[in-house]
Amino acid sequence: MPRPFTLRRFTDPHAFVAAAEPFMLEREAANCLQLGLLPAVVAGLFDDAYQAILEGPAGDVALVALQTPPHRLILSDVVVREAASGSAAAGAETVAALAETLVEALLEPPVDAPACDGPLDVPGVLGPVALAAAFAEAWAERRAVPVSRTVQERVYVCTEVTRVGGVPGAMVKADIDQVDLLVDLVARFRAEALPYEQPSTREQVVDVVRRDLASDSGGLWLWEHAGRVVSLAGARGATRHGVRVGPVYTPPELRGHGYATALTATLTEHLLASGRRHVTLFTNLANPTSNAIYQRIGYVGVTDRDVYDFGQPVG
Repeated sequence: MPRPFTLRRFTDPHAFVAAAEPFMLEREAANCLQLGLLPAVVAGLFDDAYQAILEGPAGDVALVALQTPPHRLILSDVVVREAASGSAAAGAETVAALAETLVEALLEPPVDAPACDGPLDVPGVLGPVALAAAFAEAWAERRAVPVSRTVQERVYVCTEVTRVGGVPGAMVKADIDQVDLLVDLVARFRAEALPYEQPSTREQVVDVVRRDLASDSGGLWLWEHAGRVVSLAGARGATRHGVRVGPVYTPPELRGHGYATALTATLTEHLLASGRRHVTLFTNLANPTSNAIYQRIGYVGVTDRDVYDFGQPVG
């Protein structure tokens, strides 16, 4: 039988970070998305954030759950500190127990839960493959909603760049005077690469671009050739020792020249030289071209993540 798990809900972001961050830092690259959101949670940018951990009987953290509505629930890697049974079925039972415990806590919070005891509205989930599937199945069954796997992603990490040569142009850092151009490129990236996401208004994209430009640990970077911007890459979501690259975008009419490859490699090298121990990025596994490119410049796959989205209740 799987060991029981207990959910601890937090409304104080500082307490949540103190409990969750050390656990997630054990696999920092794999948990880069959640870790990169923690500064914004502490800064109060997500007043309605759902912050929780699942603990085993000894009080050891097994899982971290974070949601910043209206976005999906994000699940960390799972670590269960118990003697390995050597049974694959036992592992599946443990994952199922974690998913069931979390679903029950979301749908039936205890009477002494914080006033904001949601999120009762979970639009989707992003997490490790088996755990995301178990949560999605349990949530869809309990809520009587349709569920679909939207995308399969891979988290890559780079600690040493394989340089790219022979690509004309150079990397430059974008600035506030280029907001209109940056907004256009980011909007085109979202429309093409993230069709499964809710459409963003221009105002929302402008806000994202301005935040990226103001970031001390990331920013937006451009590859310029012959006085023309030909590719865009961003860096955001700084963690204790790393930072995440994204988005990466080259307009269709400018592809095939290696601009995005050269920009990503140069930016990654710059971030590592700036003191980051590693750089991460997410890819869509349905795009073999981008996955091959990142591996060619030194990125190594760390873990896979699946995204599930829920529809409206049936009946």
